[in-house]
Amino acid sequence: MTDLATLDPQGLEQLEHTIQTQLKLVREMKQMKKDVEDSEKRMTNLVERVTKEITINYEEQKQIQSKVHTLANQFAKEHLAKTRLNYSDNLFKGWKGLFIRRIHSRIKNVMNVVRYTAVKRESFEDLMIYLDSLSYQSFSGSELNPTPGILNYGSRGCQLMKCPACHKEMVITNQTEKTKTFYCSICDKVRSKRREDNHGTDTNTK
Repeated sequence: MTDLATLDPQGLEQLEHTIQTQLKLVREMKQMKKDVEDSEKRMTNLVERVTKEITINYEEQKQIQSKVHTLANQFAKEHLAKTRLNYSDNLFKGWKGLFIRRIHSRIKNVMNVVRYTAVKRESFEDLMIYLDSLSYQSFSGSELNPTPGILNYGSRGCQLMKCPACHKEMVITNQTEKTKTFYCSICDKVRSKRREDNHGTDTNTK
């Protein structure tokens, strides 16, 4: 250790210069450390932001599409069974298409996107869990209102009947020599109409 008492003025000046130089180096090193930490923080924030902005890839889109079609297929079968509609390939395709559109609408609302391909990748697992939670009972009211195409499939060769309660066109579900049976998706009722006297009887399907 240097004995300051033995230093001449020139030695003291050199010592002071050395100390100042070392202090400057310490300050520069501290600043470098802070710059590195700030850079790491910015990079972390950037990675998090970019990750949130990345949308699902093609494989994930196919998984969602497959799940939607599987659910729509299942719900269409349940609906035809519940309403006792006369089965036909076109009628089934019509209801399946309706359920596909309804599920896509749910996805857009839940994920806050304009189309399912815009779902953020970080939300993919949440979306799949949500789809797993859907069932036929998740849809009701206007969501089960048949489109004109479905009405056409269900009523070919038959005269349509308007529901006496809501005045919407009903889908014919069955017909025999004596009766015709119609289903109203709005009221969720099956209505039977006798051919001979046109008297109708209602059966609540709920």
